[in-house]
Amino acid sequence: MLSKLTYRKKNRLLLLGAGLALLLVYSLTLSKTVALRSTCSRLELRVDSAAHLPAETAELEEQLAMIDANFRNDTLSNLHEELLGIVSAYCQQHRLVLRDFPELLRYRNREWDVETHRFTVEGNYTELLRLVHLLEKQQGAGKVVSADYRSKRDPRTKALSLTVTVYVQQLKKSNDEAS
Repeated sequence: MLSKLTYRKKNRLLLLGAGLALLLVYSLTLSKTVALRSTCSRLELRVDSAAHLPAETAELEEQLAMIDANFRNDTLSNLHEELLGIVSAYCQQHRLVLRDFPELLRYRNREWDVETHRFTVEGNYTELLRLVHLLEKQQGAGKVVSADYRSKRDPRTKALSLTVTVYVQQLKKSNDEAS
């Protein structure tokens, strides 16, 4: 049968057979090698990125230690006095009246100390609202958790006055777990 074919047809069959042989060799041997090589290169990249993890972990632990040290160094009176300074300065600048600034309330919840600072200021609505906004944006002054606006009528003068009672809280990790 092959003897009746021309050289041109024999060459085409030879090329077709060689192509099929290459596909068969690739599918049986080389495809697995190529897949393993790509997997190997991906794993090498992961190993390289994991090599930097101890240094990054040490750096993050150092930053955490600095933050913890800053929180431990803050005493209760410092925050209370700082808050009093901010509020009284604002009241003097904007003609508000600081009506009440009692001692802080402290509550311990398992490993957290919750410190609540409460104060009452009297004045017009816009300035009181700006004071609350200032305290919300102030760094380190705690978190404003409530602002209670109340209007009162003075029985003698029949004048209406507006007061706001602001509650500022700060969470601290408790130093002694046994208490």
